[in-house]
Amino acid sequence: FDPFYKHAANMGMVLVFHTGYEHSCKVISQKFTDPAKLQRALDHGGTVIAAHCGTCAFFDREDYYPHFIEMMNRNDNLYGDTAVMAGFVRLAACKRLSLESESITSRIIHGSDYPIPPSRIPHLRRAGFFPPNRKNLLDLDLHIKRAYNYSPQYENLILDLLQD
Repeated sequence: FDPFYKHAANMGMVLVFHTGYEHSCKVISQKFTDPAKLQRALDHGGTVIAAHCGTCAFFDREDYYPHFIEMMNRNDNLYGDTAVMAGFVRLAACKRLSLESESITSRIIHGSDYPIPPSRIPHLRRAGFFPPNRKNLLDLDLHIKRAYNYSPQYENLILDLLQD
């Protein structure tokens, strides 16, 4: 993969990798979803996004989120996205991420795993009992995640990365 990673970095291509346990399809091994596996791609200097920030469901055997945080601390070219993190099975993921330092939350990008719906119940204290636009799942997902105040550029950071 090294030639691909090098070429992607030289072209300014942003690479997105799934991290954290996969539940929606069969995988060869969940170990491939460990964010630590991204180091090789990161070493080539390109921008890499770890989808789901390495989060796992509350019932998973492994928790790859700590590996994601270690990787973020070591690699300024690593970003994370919040796709599926407002879902019920990752019920603590949004709050956990919001407690990280600004050096990490400033590199968090809004993501959605639509049509997998967000769950309001774990986020009632922050997002409210009857959030606006709650019938539109994409709006609800964004509303929930906005309530965690990741960073001012959270919603549009992906545009900056893609325009560079």
